[in-house]
Parts: sequence; structure tokens; C-alpha cells
Amino acid sequence: MAINRAAAEAAIRAQFNALERQNPDQFCAHIHPAVTATFGAVTWQGIDEVCAAMQEQMFNYTALQLRIVRLLVDVEQQAAGVYWIQRSVTVAHGDCVETQGGTIIEFDNQLRMRHFHFYLDTIRRRIITGINEPWPEVGWSPARDSGQPPSRAAARQIIHAHARAWSSHELAQLRAVFHDEICVCPPWDFQQGWPDVARAAEIYFANYTDTHVTPRRVLFDSAQPNFGFCEQTFACTNPDTGRRGADEDLAFFEIAQGKLRYWRTWFDTSSSVQSRQKTAGHILKGLNE
Repeated sequence: MAINRAAAEAAIRAQFNALERQNPDQFCAHIHPAVTATFGAVTWQGIDEVCAAMQEQMFNYTALQLRIVRLLVDVEQQAAGVYWIQRSVTVAHGDCVETQGGTIIEFDNQLRMRHFHFYLDTIRRRIITGINEPWPEVGWSPARDSGQPPSRAAARQIIHAHARAWSSHELAQLRAVFHDEICVCPPWDFQQGWPDVARAAEIYFANYTDTHVTPRRVLFDSAQPNFGFCEQTFACTNPDTGRRGADEDLAFFEIAQGKLRYWRTWFDTSSSVQSRQKTAGHILKGLNE
């Protein structure tokens, strides 16, 4: 059963407003009794546990601002994806901290929120001078000419082709799915344009083995057909340590002229087998100094 897009968007914006105003009653008003919320390695279950956790988080701040960068609602899958930026001042430290992240929200037929999954970019977490400092650039602007919007089936094929390209370590396959203006933005790096992305991919392929990327869910919004969110598992082996691990990723993406033009991911780097010292940003910075 499809949900109402406008009502779902309004409910999400009300939730963000409740968080910003530190109003736990408003936050809990539209939550399913059996709600679950996943935040890194922690999962809260049931409305009492989730609301208590959110209330504790709210009251930890002396100031809080939230900005929604992009919000998509997939009415068919009864789910939404939100790309957001948070600014907060905590009681304990007093610093103004800016954090970027993404959240997947699932609804029931009555538009009650029954699941939250929060993904954070801890590496881009930064201390800023104040809560009212100008918002940062997000490294990307939508294409002026996106071409014919892809169908759900076509967009899903592009996402799966992208996953196969990483899994096979084939640069030619990546080139086939990436737009000339591709911008790739993982937590620890930033690549703009195909030459930068190709060099970063070659560095990754040289340093990791047995990559297997599995898209778990892809969300689309008929009102914004060139954009989507993808939840995926990215597994690989680090030959230096012999460790194999898997990241649970969330990506916000743009498709233009039938190819990926933007790919922004969030995942918990603390549990990753990938090393920041073996990423393009770190290696190329060292070569250029």
C-alpha cells in the first residue's frame, strides 16, 4: 500500500523540528509503538526505549540546529531517506560541532514511523566558531540538464552495475556507469570528475581484495526522479592485516543522462577494515606535499 508523499514529508519535517526544538513529546507523537532505531552498533526497540534515548540525546545539547539537505519519499516502499547536517553545542564540552549524516525512515500504513536507521560521517565532524556560521558547501549541485528521468527499473540496474564494477575491480565497468562530471564523496575523501575518481578507484583496487558490494534497498521519489538513496553492504579484505570486514553504507545519488553523477556515502568507519592511510585523499596529499 502506497503512502501519501506530502503527508510523509510533513511528518519528517515535524520530527526534525521536534528534535531542533528539543521537544520529546512532539518527536514521539507519530512513532509506532513497536518502533526500532539503529544508531551505529546500537539498536533501541519499542517506543519507550527509543523516546528515552532521543530525550537523553536532546537534553545533552544546550543549542541545536538541523538542516535538511535532501529529503526523498518512496511512497511504494513506505520509506524515506534524509541527508542532513547537524550543529550542536553539548553540555559537557561547550564546543559547537557540525556533523553530517543520513537517515532512512520506514512508515506503516497509518504514517507512523516504525524504523529509523541513522548513518553518520564521523570523519567530517568538525568544530566550528558558532551555531550561526554559514552552512558548508556539500560539494555538489544538481545537473542543469539531467536528461530523461530513469525509470525505477533502469535506475536499479545502474545501481547494481555500479556494485558489480566495484566487486570486479574493473575500471572500465566503473567508467560505464559514471557521468563525466561524477562526484564521489565517501567519509574520508572527495573526488570531482572522472580522472579523480579513476585514480581513487585504482588506489582502492591496489590495496584491497575480494570486494563484494550488495545493494540491500534502493529508494526513489517520483517527485525527484533523478535522485535516490541506496543502502548497501560493502565487504572487502585488507591484505596487510588479513582482516575481512563489511561496512553497512547509505548512499545518496544523482543520475543524469543515464549515469551516476553524484555518490555520497555515510558509514561507520570505526568498524571498517579499510585504512584511511590507504585512501586517495591521504596518498595523493602525501605525494603532492
